Amino acid sequence: PDAASQAVAAAVADSPGEAREALSTGEARVDNVTVRHGSGKRLRINFDLTNPDPKKQLTGQAVLSVQAADGHIQPLKADPDTIRFQISRFKKMVTSAPLPEGVAPTDVQTLVVELEAEGRIIYREQFPVPAPEK
Repeated sequence: PDAASQAVAAAVADSPGEAREALSTGEARVDNVTVRHGSGKRLRINFDLTNPDPKKQLTGQAVLSVQAADGHIQPLKADPDTIRFQISRFKKMVTSAPLPEGVAPTDVQTLVVELEAEGRIIYREQFPVPAPEK
């Protein structure tokens, strides 16, 4: 990876708890994101991942985090097999992850979806998380 993307990756790694800027290099598209509270303090996450360049295989992984009401961003620990991708065109991503220690379902404000390919972040966006059903 070039120096600029390494600097971005280092800055992201060093800034837990701060809102992260949306980013898209155009190498991937994320659509139809749904986030639901599951049983046992888990989040169920689904989204469509599209590779706009069919001539090039897109390989990487999704990095998922939640932003709590206090503004802190904490990583989610999803099953690695459910967040890796290697696609020519399209993949439906489906995963679930437990909430981080000390984060109540009612504290979760947004889901941060990042896509990492070739050691750099190629996409980042935040999505609102609905309140848990009573």
